Amino acid sequence: MPAMQPFYMDAASAPDLRHRPTGLPGVISGKHGSLDFLDPTHGLFYYKWALYSAGLIGLGSDAAAAKKKPAIIDRSQDPTRFIFVDSGGYQVASETLGVPLDSPEKMETFRRNSLKWMIEHADVGMPLDFPMAIKRKSGGSLDFDTALGSTVESLEFIRRERPTSGGPIILNVIQGKDWDQQDTWYKKVRSYSLDGWSMPWRAHGSVHSLLQRLVAMVHDKALRNSQILHLFGLSRLHFAGALTLLMRAMRQHDDVRDDFIITYDTKLPMVLAAQAAQAYTPWQIEKREENSKNVAKFNFSHVTPPCDISNINSTDPFPVLSSPIGMGLTVGDLCVRTPANNNGSTWDIISCALVAAHNTYSHIMAIQQLNLLMDLELKRAEQDSANKVLLPLTHEFSQFREFVNRIFANGVSRDQALRTIYSNRELLQFFDRQDTVQIQALKAGALPDWSSADLEEFPEESEVPMMHAE
Repeated sequence: MPAMQPFYMDAASAPDLRHRPTGLPGVISGKHGSLDFLDPTHGLFYYKWALYSAGLIGLGSDAAAAKKKPAIIDRSQDPTRFIFVDSGGYQVASETLGVPLDSPEKMETFRRNSLKWMIEHADVGMPLDFPMAIKRKSGGSLDFDTALGSTVESLEFIRRERPTSGGPIILNVIQGKDWDQQDTWYKKVRSYSLDGWSMPWRAHGSVHSLLQRLVAMVHDKALRNSQILHLFGLSRLHFAGALTLLMRAMRQHDDVRDDFIITYDTKLPMVLAAQAAQAYTPWQIEKREENSKNVAKFNFSHVTPPCDISNINSTDPFPVLSSPIGMGLTVGDLCVRTPANNNGSTWDIISCALVAAHNTYSHIMAIQQLNLLMDLELKRAEQDSANKVLLPLTHEFSQFREFVNRIFANGVSRDQALRTIYSNRELLQFFDRQDTVQIQALKAGALPDWSSADLEEFPEESEVPMMHAE
């Protein structure tokens, strides 16, 4: 799920873009809603899933604020859209919303407004949960007891106030900085019977830890009625492919629903455009040699399009022709503002939104192509299993599939599953996070390989300010 940012929401659904008085690029000119990929009729491309945070819509004490937001989040416009609403707990915990945790009255109001907004706009929602934010305006971090206690109050509120029918799917949540905190949190909240679970990906630190938690949840029967498991903030593609295999393996267990799904979100495509002025390149398969065998790596990187004053009126094509947006853009469509801002950029908000749309399309296509290639080659691997053929790209995925099928097989005890996880740490290293990239490094021009890299957990800013803004 692309994690939508406010600048993109506004650009994608505004009826008139007054901040581009010189005219719009031909690729979107006269086509209202063309950047709204949730719109199957008007969007330049269609993808019906997205995430948005209740912390970004300015609810505060005014529940009517949601009514003024763009149509991109309005389910009544198109019921096929699938909108996941994050709770906004990070923004509350980091003190960027002005909703004090120590004010029961204001917290009650925010919870009520948030739930009301989710009921009207969301397919999946969250109780107001509170991570231990890295940076708070008052300094320091939110302590564990306050975070857990406030989250439990939100769960009690959801248990008391959610509609008995017709409302969104609501997910329980696990937080915590380390295994002990996560375990304490999980044991405290698992009695609240909701429709699924959510976990911040980096809070688990590794695939090894994540699988330990999921084994515990399956054997505790905590997933028996769960429709969804959502992992927050997963940018790296290799583990995105592995999650498909994990989901299929878990569905085989008697205590997991046949229609159980794993979802995840990333704001990286929009962060790259808004904060680093970078555009995704197409995915590619990079050959490598391993143990005297030729294998391959799924690689996905990005480039920096021109953005300075010398490119105004340029007819040079956008440097990456791998999306419906990129194929219709020129450099001059991005470089429109004179004089340049303090960063030397002539981009405006529409420029950022255009590159964000290109990045979102490219990210979605890379994931879909990875899953397609993986499935095709795993099928071939099964056909050639007698010959032990090691096929490009998939030998780690093939081993991972066999591994997760073993740990989630019916009849395998908790202890047996945990021992299997422990004994396969070398395999799991391929899927563990190998690199965490900071936003400041991206601004400075870092070009990591997103097949094995993640964006930092919490950026310094609570939202995504644009480096090209006035």
